[in-house]
Amino acid sequence: MEALLEREGKVESWNDGRLDELSGRMDNGFAKVDREMREGFARVDQEMNRRFDEMDQKVGHGFAEVGRNFDKVGREFDRLSDRIYKFLYGMAFVGFTLAINVLTNKISV
Repeated sequence: MEALLEREGKVESWNDGRLDELSGRMDNGFAKVDREMREGFARVDQEMNRRFDEMDQKVGHGFAEVGRNFDKVGREFDRLSDRIYKFLYGMAFVGFTLAINVLTNKISV
């Protein structure tokens, strides 16, 4: 580039050959930048895909853990509801026997 600038100072007019040479150099430079840019984007895409795959696995494991915890909580609620029903049945039985005792006591008096 410096040689081109140095020559530019000495050249008063640009002919077609020199303009074609400059155009060719520019095209080669753009092609190189385009190739490097595509390679860079390809590396970024690969890295991002790898990271997304890792995150997908972590999220999948997290959801599996949440599912196991929900199952455990569901079993515990089932046990609790069974105990509450047993307690209610026991209270109903005690209330029923008390009511029968009160009724039989009123009848026999």
